[in-house]
Amino acid sequence: YGEADATSRSVQRDDAAAPEARNAAVPWSAWSLPSVVAAAISVLCELTVQHPHNYLQLVPIFYKLLQGSTSNWTTIKLLKIFTALVPLEPRLGKKLAAPVAEFFRTAGAKSIVYECVQLVVAGMHTHEPVLRLAVEAIQDFVAAPDANLKYLGLCAVENLVGAVPAQVSPANSRARNVRR
Repeated sequence: YGEADATSRSVQRDDAAAPEARNAAVPWSAWSLPSVVAAAISVLCELTVQHPHNYLQLVPIFYKLLQGSTSNWTTIKLLKIFTALVPLEPRLGKKLAAPVAEFFRTAGAKSIVYECVQLVVAGMHTHEPVLRLAVEAIQDFVAAPDANLKYLGLCAVENLVGAVPAQVSPANSRARNVRR
């Protein structure tokens, strides 16, 4: 464990090590073990959040993995990766619109829906249909009886206000109907 921890710390601290990590990670698209792919995605998620510009070249691989993901955990990590990358590449939002809309419609896990909201707020707010789905999801979070979901909804409202203030008006929100 000590050697692995030291390696991960050095990669996190040393931006120059990131290209080596990218090059070592590319072959995982051929790996057949879902646990190996999930572990690689988890590491790449942490690295991408810290230095997103270093991982733009992996977008096609991340996209392919997102389309084929059957694990909620892997899907969440991939959505977090795209949340870090979408502000850097404006064309990425258009490419992600269909899969994100599908997640809004079909995901049973609130965690996936929340990560989709975060992705839309981060850089897909110019895509009206997906933005509407995100606003509806935020409204559902805020109106939920569960205090944790309500909190996540309010955090999402705060993020949305910073990105698209017009979408968070009294006419567009059920938040005013929630008992305090």
